[in-house]
Amino acid sequence: MKRIQMLQEKRAGVVNDIKALLDAAQAENRVFTEQENGKYDALITQQNELQNQIDKEVQALELERGLADNVADKKEVKVENIAATAFENFLKTGTAQSALTQGTGSEGGYLVPTEVLSDELVTPIDELSLMRQLATVVPVKAAQSLGVVGVAGDFDDADWTDEINTGVSEDELTFNKRDLTPKDLAKSVRVSRKLIRNTAGTAATLVLNRLNAKFAATEEKAFAVGSGVGQPLGVFVASNDGIATSRDVTAAGTTAITYSDLVKLFYNVPQSVRAKGSFMMHSNVMASIVDMKDSTGRPIFVESVKEGVPGTLFGRPVYTNDYAPETIAANAYTIVFGDFSKYWVAPAEEMTVQTLLEKYADTNQIGYIGRQEVDGAPIQSAAFSRLKMAAS
Repeated sequence: MKRIQMLQEKRAGVVNDIKALLDAAQAENRVFTEQENGKYDALITQQNELQNQIDKEVQALELERGLADNVADKKEVKVENIAATAFENFLKTGTAQSALTQGTGSEGGYLVPTEVLSDELVTPIDELSLMRQLATVVPVKAAQSLGVVGVAGDFDDADWTDEINTGVSEDELTFNKRDLTPKDLAKSVRVSRKLIRNTAGTAATLVLNRLNAKFAATEEKAFAVGSGVGQPLGVFVASNDGIATSRDVTAAGTTAITYSDLVKLFYNVPQSVRAKGSFMMHSNVMASIVDMKDSTGRPIFVESVKEGVPGTLFGRPVYTNDYAPETIAANAYTIVFGDFSKYWVAPAEEMTVQTLLEKYADTNQIGYIGRQEVDGAPIQSAAFSRLKMAAS
């Protein structure tokens, strides 16, 4: 336990260092310097390594506890503490210990379940959302929004000159700031009282997994095609606050994608982006290009032979997103290529659940309302390239 606590404290220090870097750049209204970029990447890597080590230490501790209880031969997942039992009781009866209550609603109490149940019981929303897995997730905790500083107007590269000249005069370097403010997300579900009563301790899993699935679906759609008004801004939506139309590549035709279109899309971003980039498209769009061949007759799409690993196009991963535009038609966006770590997801720290005991009494059901707050948007337009079909 002491080692886990030590690792957690060390990780907290790294997270504070990351925040300090971001705050310093924001306070001076500038982007990271090259040195700061390197430090930021190193800190992110260190944070991930520490989190992985913490997860392993926790897993090892649980295995030791399992052996001590002589349950190594049983595949049994336990809710670890009294809080979980109380949350289970809350879902059945609407009654909770005051220590677990975040607020009190007119039709039931509110609870924060994410620290009560292990990930083995409840599928984390990150595992249900493709965009969350590819994006940079930055939780918004104390502040109401997350400010991201970017370059609005850049200048050209440096000029070769002599010791007394300063090079060609250029326009002023300008900056902008994008605020990610978590938007309200809610979903209500109804469950039979009989089912809740007879689930033998799995009511919490049943409710939370369904809520997670619904939240993930709504988030995923917004991360793809959200308008940015009262919801996240999607990568398939043209916006100066996200991916501008200057990043669009116009296809040769209106209803068919060509090999040349894909080449232009791929090379419409800098080499540094191509080295880390991924393709995203709807399955219908994927089906239209999967058998496409290059000028030498070789298939351009390479299927993966390993389960869970995506196939590649031009050597870069291809992900299908069910919420991406599915129709190849005039003026339609069809494919996005880019570095999806430049899409930031800013969730609020907690999800709450409200129990409605009386509202559905006439149908012998209990209602639950899950609420969550999240925002998301591309933070660097130049990190993406987007294919748009011709107008005619």
